[in-house]
Amino acid sequence: MYIHLIHIRSFLLCIASLFLSAQLSAQQEAFIYGEVELRDETKLEGKITWSAGQSLWVDLLVAEKKDNNILDHLAKDDIIHLSEGKKKTEWGFMALWKNQYPSRKLTFRTQFGNLLEIMVTGDSDATIVLKNHENIRIFINGDKEYARQLGETITVQLSDGEKKKLPWKAIERIRFSNTPTDLANFKSLPLYGHITTRMGYAYQGLIKWDLEEHLSDQYLDGTTIDDRRARYHFYEVKSIRPKNKGSLIQLQSNKEIYLHELTNVTNENAGIQVRNPHWGQIALQWGDFKTAEFTPYSEIAGFGYNDFGAPSALQGTVVLKDDRHISGSIYYDLDEHWNIETLDGWAQGGGLRQIPFSLIKTLYPVSETHTAVILMDGEKIILGERSDVDQTNWGTMIKAPNGQFTYIPWQKLQSITFEH
Repeated sequence: MYIHLIHIRSFLLCIASLFLSAQLSAQQEAFIYGEVELRDETKLEGKITWSAGQSLWVDLLVAEKKDNNILDHLAKDDIIHLSEGKKKTEWGFMALWKNQYPSRKLTFRTQFGNLLEIMVTGDSDATIVLKNHENIRIFINGDKEYARQLGETITVQLSDGEKKKLPWKAIERIRFSNTPTDLANFKSLPLYGHITTRMGYAYQGLIKWDLEEHLSDQYLDGTTIDDRRARYHFYEVKSIRPKNKGSLIQLQSNKEIYLHELTNVTNENAGIQVRNPHWGQIALQWGDFKTAEFTPYSEIAGFGYNDFGAPSALQGTVVLKDDRHISGSIYYDLDEHWNIETLDGWAQGGGLRQIPFSLIKTLYPVSETHTAVILMDGEKIILGERSDVDQTNWGTMIKAPNGQFTYIPWQKLQSITFEH
């Protein structure tokens, strides 16, 4: 009987070990990985941390597009309307291009998991290659939204643990690939959990705390009520809840402690991001959030490189207010054409929501400032106060199967239903 119990115990320990190993592997696959080729033909392979701090496949690369040929299909009257609209001061019209097109930011946002490679083409320029082998030329300017996205040093951690900081000017290209199931000499895990807002909305996924801490072995810092500096690994923290001018922290041991003064635990917090490839990303301000609960990483999270499929062009049906239906290839807001680009808007429950078009089934304006968005899983959300979802939207261009282009101003739009 004793020997039999030993065998059972050994078997259970083996199963537990395999479970933990599988969980670690799933978590490791969430990190950006690839090969960096330098101009001197040196090639370095390893875990990549991007210049603006992105280190996970779900993180967004944000830059401006160099090209937008769809504007060539606008009629002269449409160009004049866009150039002289009531909202032109909000749209940032500083001048007209030499071809008389109105000038506006054409921001490209996509998760790193959608990229095949990035080719460096200038001091602040690059050409990205999507997984469907389509090329998009991007660049950055002085806009703070693009800060450190291109033109800066990136870091590659090699298999021996050495970290190589590579200046942008030394890089020829970055080729992304599936992350090894077990990254050598790197045992950190992504920070995962559940955020609830004051309005009762809940978001689960990978968390970036104070817009900086995104690993479970990074620290939560604060000062105790008796003025002692306290520091805990996030894997020691069970939950965080704002209270008075600080936060009530519950540890995994269920012990509770009140922390204040430092930005991690006060309203000086820079913000909280939650990212999930199944519903997108949301950036919350301190005043938006009610509780944060940190939980084990889901085994079926689907955050690895191979979980991001090849992009496809937006297709669907546009319904006008006069009940006409037009189907074909869609250029939303006259610049978003790929299903891996994001629809951006401020959510009613607080926070800036950014949703890949691949997750959107239908959208329709509900007012001059807000749009209803129905996701593929049936969830309905209301977004507003960004050009993607309010009256400053430039409208939609549709290319029919016969090659004919039709422009639909935002004011004439009833709804768009996407085909995925």
